[in-house]
Amino acid sequence: QVKFVDRTFNSNKKFAMQIIQHLIKNDNGITNFHFEVEAILLDDEIIALLSSARKGLFQLEIGVQTTNEKTLLAVNRRNDYKWLSFCVKKLKDAENIHLHLDLIAGLPLEDYESFVSSFNAVNELLPHQLQLGFLKILKGSDMEQMCKEYKIEYSPYPPYEVLSTGCLSYTEIITLKGVEDIVEVYYNTNRFHNSIKYLRNYFDNWFALYHKIYEYKTEKGVDSLVHNKQLAYTFLLEFAKNSIENFPDDDFKHILKLDFLLHEKPRSSPEWAFENELSKNDIYDLVVKQNNISQLLPGYDIQDKKALIKIIHVEKFKVNPLNSENKPAILLFDYRCRDLWGNASAILLE
Repeated sequence: QVKFVDRTFNSNKKFAMQIIQHLIKNDNGITNFHFEVEAILLDDEIIALLSSARKGLFQLEIGVQTTNEKTLLAVNRRNDYKWLSFCVKKLKDAENIHLHLDLIAGLPLEDYESFVSSFNAVNELLPHQLQLGFLKILKGSDMEQMCKEYKIEYSPYPPYEVLSTGCLSYTEIITLKGVEDIVEVYYNTNRFHNSIKYLRNYFDNWFALYHKIYEYKTEKGVDSLVHNKQLAYTFLLEFAKNSIENFPDDDFKHILKLDFLLHEKPRSSPEWAFENELSKNDIYDLVVKQNNISQLLPGYDIQDKKALIKIIHVEKFKVNPLNSENKPAILLFDYRCRDLWGNASAILLE
């Protein structure tokens, strides 16, 4: 990945488009380029150009920061959230650009409720990553001059992060830190794409879901979910079973299992996930029986059983997790073909 360090890559549209055109023309099929752009400066022409690129060639970071108009005015930022939403949806529809949206907690005039509102609005756009940052007060910056006016307290040590403001208490910032940790695990890793959208249906909004998971994690004394992949899946199942009344945990297991398999070929698995494992011979036999094998797995040599088994996985489900149809299904996961969420291709065999 190559990152352009311009804070507003598209401030000069003509120059930005020349760079984008050059990169599309000279695409090597491997390298990815990251730009930080301002949504208010995007238009149909530049969106169309970006949308014409190879999937994964470009990654865009859009600094929303907040949807609070008074806060934006206080920090001298322009932002038309309606236009931003429109641009994000158009870029997502192209299905070729990885999108990061940024929020910043601790800005002037934004209290806890206002930040939650900003968080929910941005999360509803379902970006590929939602970055929840905290205000840093850099020496000599305009923001440093505002600290007295807005009662901003910050750490004297790098990175000089905000501790409290006249609108946001230290306790509230600690809570937002906890929610940030949950977002990093259950949203930004992209490992729980289907599971977290399923759980969202049981809560009033996105923040309520993540906050409840944070509370449950704190109550159970769980230190970290970052470095133990299996624990993160099992923890989410236990959270749902114990926090949501009359929760259909058997149905949820299939969705959680789907997410587990979409992200990587399993070497070991949680006990709840694989009650009907297939042998390597079963998998091979199932695959080669398909009349359209060349379409299912283009470029694979099905004569080489060992090579085939290394790059695919086949799994039985009691319920089809792709469409919630209440009948058994067998899915083939092709780990060569991935979408922008990092998920493998899932193909229904039976």
